[in-house]
Amino acid sequence: MIDVAYGTSRIIGMEPFELIIDADDEQLACGLVLPTCFNLQRSVRLPWAEEFFGTRMTRKGPILGRLPATAVERLRVMLNSPSR
Repeated sequence: MIDVAYGTSRIIGMEPFELIIDADDEQLACGLVLPTCFNLQRSVRLPWAEEFFGTRMTRKGPILGRLPATAVERLRVMLNSPSR
C-alpha cells in the first residue's frame, strides 16, 4: 500500500500541512511541470497496482521523480511540528 496526497497547481499556501514544490530544481527532481501544492491532510491509501499507477510512454515505470532532500527536510519539520 502507498499513501498518495492530493496535489494541485493552484497554490494558496494557507493550510497547515501543505508541502509546496515550487523551486525549479525541486520540480525537475519530482517530475513536475508546474509548481505543485500537496495537501497532506487529503490523502488516500492505494495498493501498488497498475490500476492506480500506470506508466508514461517516456518512462519505463510508474516513478516519475523523487522528492529531493530539501523537500524531505521541510516535510520532516512539518510532520514533527508541535501543532501536529
